[in-house]
Amino acid sequence: MKKKLKNLILLGIFLPFILTGCSEEKQSTYTRDIFAMDTYINCQILAGNQDIAEEGLDRVEEAFLEIDNLTNRFDPNSELSLVNKNAGLAAVKVSPDLLAMVETALEWSDRTEGAFNILIGSAMNLWGFGSETPRVPTEEQIAEALLTMDYHEIILDTEKASLFLPEKGMVMDLGGVAKGYATDKAVTALKELGIENAIINAGGNVYTLGTRGDGNCWRIGVQDPRDPEAIVAVLEVSDFALVSSGDYQRYFEIEGIRYHHILDPFTAYPSRASAGTTVVMESAAVADILSTALFIKGPGEGITLAESLVEVEAAMIISGDGTIHGTGSMSKYVIEP
Repeated sequence: MKKKLKNLILLGIFLPFILTGCSEEKQSTYTRDIFAMDTYINCQILAGNQDIAEEGLDRVEEAFLEIDNLTNRFDPNSELSLVNKNAGLAAVKVSPDLLAMVETALEWSDRTEGAFNILIGSAMNLWGFGSETPRVPTEEQIAEALLTMDYHEIILDTEKASLFLPEKGMVMDLGGVAKGYATDKAVTALKELGIENAIINAGGNVYTLGTRGDGNCWRIGVQDPRDPEAIVAVLEVSDFALVSSGDYQRYFEIEGIRYHHILDPFTAYPSRASAGTTVVMESAAVADILSTALFIKGPGEGITLAESLVEVEAAMIISGDGTIHGTGSMSKYVIEP
């Protein structure tokens, strides 16, 4: 049964946080709204020291802005743009963060049998996602784009700290990993400051650090892909990333047909295998990747894959007809609101 939104942090869209319970340690709540990666991000820190809390908020903001500046392929000055501009021409020396993101993405591209692919950028350009003129490309254009999407050809040189796209027309897009990577970077910064209780909500990416301040776990609502005013589940978690992907976040409609931004890397068309996914695990970067990969694979193969990965704490896939499929471990976290 669908549940209406009430006193929850919501996966899928940005909403203000509402905390319940009282802190026995008399901690105060410090919060900041940030705009980065085309997303409204909210961070809340529970702490007894205002100076440390404010420094924590600064570090979180810095992490998201830094990764945004590296990975925004629409910014001609970003490192990622330089890599794409030099496709077929030359290797580009990049920062440790960009190198680490690509290295992680390539590892999990293999582990998901190509369901995640950072060379999806050429297809994304064809569909006009990220622009003001979305469109449906021709079959000929799709076929041409598919020729530029073999991620095995990416040359990553760790000794020289460089990336090279060997074919002209290749376009790297890190939209499926960058937000999660920035979240992990922000959480690491909070832990270094000794902050134990906080939450970061970057739209479909949430990280729950510690508790709500009253000793209870954070409660997260998973949005219904077909009803923005309802949720399909409430998860109670602590010290985990929760990342959702869905066909309801970025899309356009032409002649009554919805075209969303999660493209199947094997066809370069919007995937119809799922309506939404949610992944729970320690790494926000990998959860970001897997939320896309499981969406592409669909409920059958997707849940089988999630069950086989020791890194995954729990996963949920919602099919187009609204049926919810979950790993056996998901029942540990689902509660009634």
